[in-house]
Amino acid sequence: MRRLSLPVFCFSLLIAFAVSAGPPGGWGKLEYRTQEQDTVWVVTVSGTPYEMGYHYGRLLAPQVAANLTHFMQVASNVMNPALLSVAARALRPYVPARYLQMMRGLADACADYGHPEVDMTLLYRMMAVPDLSESGCSLFAASRPATNGHTYQMRNLDWYMTTGLQRYPVVAVFLPTDTLGTPQPQPHATVGFAGVFGAIGGLNASGLAVSEIAGFFHDREVLAGEPMLYLLWDVLWDATTVAEAESLILGAHRTNMYYYAVSDPGSQGPRTRLFFTGYDSAFSQPDGQPVHRPYLRADTAFYEPLAGAVYWKNHDGSGNRLLYSELSSRYGVLDDAGAIAIARAAGVPATLVSVITDGTDRELYVSFAKGEHTPAHVRDYVYLDLKRYFEMQTTTVALETGGESRRADAPGLAIAPNPFNDSAVLAYDLGNAPRGSLAIFDVRGRLLRRWELTQARGDLRWTPDTATSGVYFLRLETSRGVVVRKASYVK
Repeated sequence: MRRLSLPVFCFSLLIAFAVSAGPPGGWGKLEYRTQEQDTVWVVTVSGTPYEMGYHYGRLLAPQVAANLTHFMQVASNVMNPALLSVAARALRPYVPARYLQMMRGLADACADYGHPEVDMTLLYRMMAVPDLSESGCSLFAASRPATNGHTYQMRNLDWYMTTGLQRYPVVAVFLPTDTLGTPQPQPHATVGFAGVFGAIGGLNASGLAVSEIAGFFHDREVLAGEPMLYLLWDVLWDATTVAEAESLILGAHRTNMYYYAVSDPGSQGPRTRLFFTGYDSAFSQPDGQPVHRPYLRADTAFYEPLAGAVYWKNHDGSGNRLLYSELSSRYGVLDDAGAIAIARAAGVPATLVSVITDGTDRELYVSFAKGEHTPAHVRDYVYLDLKRYFEMQTTTVALETGGESRRADAPGLAIAPNPFNDSAVLAYDLGNAPRGSLAIFDVRGRLLRRWELTQARGDLRWTPDTATSGVYFLRLETSRGVVVRKASYVK
């Protein structure tokens, strides 16, 4: 198995591309955070499920295509492709309609932006992979009296570094609306990889967090239920309390054996919960209580109750003593730094992603592995204040990537990716103006290119073949106003 060797921005090598009008509503925003000179994409999308999927795709199409096609090539070396197709057919009837609509939006956007290979067949097969290949990992959830008063949750994904998924890291923020644009519950964020929908870890606007690792106890494993990434996604969409999350998880059509953790800083009762779930049964484990012996099958399994905290490491619980020791040593004073320290202690050479959430303050810390030999837990953690993103559901009304809100009748201009090193897509919106112009200038003010615009909104691709590396200024001018954006070109 081999990973992609392209630099993080070398994703788009298109000569021709197709552009559609896209969905009738919704919006998307693309930003990035730096993790030790590497890029973590932060994509925020709002609208109906289809619209959110489409805007996700229009902002990340090159990354999605590169990630999924390479990953499926790697997967075909260790899995029978026919098995993936069979698994996808078995899982699909249990996938909620909103996720199918989101996948359709993603596929349509990728096709419109020159990547028809990202079709529904590929997305269905990708959806099936986690339920065929989970192993290892670690998690904990802790609230008072085990902490400083905040509610923290951790999830380390220990998986195959050779997949190359870590080269396409994404934090996705979803701000759902109905078809009229009215905000719907719940704004939420998930951590993952370009084009891989679902929740390996995440947090919603209520402060409720989710984590998952593979299970190992007594149940059957059957691919006739909702994929586990989507079941946890349901919790982020629909649950505001641990009790509501419990109802969703215990009442679901499940597949294989998994441990889930959920935490919620606002619950009146227990704020943390561990779940043992399988196809035939599911058990809820409150904090402070001993685990039933059938769930401790391995001789090396260990579980000591902690008031205010639940934890599990490795599919058989053989690493639980480490997490218990780390939590006990910080009992009553656990804070953000302590939660990250526990994640580092629990890391292994195959830790692909490490996620920490502070549900009380709606904050997230995440680290992704680099290459095949530098696991996530030994790297710096990227910080995101998710409150700011969740609040955008009611304060932002149109597509922007500049960071500020704007009126619906004002012009808007977005550049993706930015920085870029091959070509960039310039997404413009004239607002209520009948026409406008888009011009590109270098730092000396020299005009490089100009487009006259008559369509209300659209996308243009800029390939600066003769330009040198540096900063360029893009000016969108209409009768309703002027927008100036800065783009960084790295040859």
